[in-house]
Amino acid sequence: MIEVGILKNFDSGTYKAGVQLAGSLTTYFDDISVAKNIPSSAMVIGNYVIVAIPGGNPRDACVIATWPGGSPGGGAGSFLDLSDTPSSYEGQAGKYPKVNAAENALEFEAYPFATLFTPIAGCICTQLHFDAEHPFTAKINSGGSGGLTATNVPYDGEANEGAVKGISSGASFWGRMMLYNSTRGTHRRIVDVNTTYDYIITEPSSDDWADNDDITTQSQVNTQAGYVDIDVSDQIPADATFMSMLVQYSDLGGVDGDDSLRTLLIHPYESYNGGLRYHVPATLASEVTMLVFIQKLIDQKFTMYARHPSSDMSMALYAKGYY
Repeated sequence: MIEVGILKNFDSGTYKAGVQLAGSLTTYFDDISVAKNIPSSAMVIGNYVIVAIPGGNPRDACVIATWPGGSPGGGAGSFLDLSDTPSSYEGQAGKYPKVNAAENALEFEAYPFATLFTPIAGCICTQLHFDAEHPFTAKINSGGSGGLTATNVPYDGEANEGAVKGISSGASFWGRMMLYNSTRGTHRRIVDVNTTYDYIITEPSSDDWADNDDITTQSQVNTQAGYVDIDVSDQIPADATFMSMLVQYSDLGGVDGDDSLRTLLIHPYESYNGGLRYHVPATLASEVTMLVFIQKLIDQKFTMYARHPSSDMSMALYAKGYY
């Protein structure tokens, strides 16, 4: 916001002034900053001044120009005509003028946090159904269903297969669990899992995976047993550092001995630290627990662990936006 006022006082030591808004007998700004490019000799009591008020907040007000009382005297006809201000308003909608780092001119800047959050309306991060605790482990069986290809990984000798049961394919489910080949030190992103015929569909890969390689869903960064990595790079850009998440976790079955322990743990994609976890409990049968929180992102990933799951457990993660 830009206002015209009349200079009432000026302190050359602090370079601050008192201003009465033009046309008003009651509106004053006391002890506001004066742009350093205005010489103190120009700060004559009774002069007209231009006051920039970012966001309409008087505490941030600043005197940015002055001229003798009565008329601008043939000087600048608008804010843009001044020698030390931007030359155009184009592309600056919603921004405010501020003194630059060199303290010798003004520039436009977006309000803090005004464009920081980017919403993602209704997108599902990932949806799983747990029958067993992670990690899922197995051996690649190149002669299994569909054979080993760039997108198909048949397996045998599996353990905790129920931990990957229910991973869904399709554009709506854009968060991908990571499948690691611990023999080769490489990974793929899971698209779908068929636990009836023992094969995993992945995104296309040119890796050198081979028969009898060891595969696992165990996170290779957060090595606390049971944590898996979720990749959200399909929707979350590389420079995003946080994601707003809505988590639904529920026990749809009856009460049993593990109910009080059933918890979904969300953790950053980094070494395990108990203080960094979000706990989403599912301790009451047939009730849904919902939690909204801000999740730290590293390399467009986060890690999670379902503690004491069963076939009655259901989980859904929604990304509402990112920072």
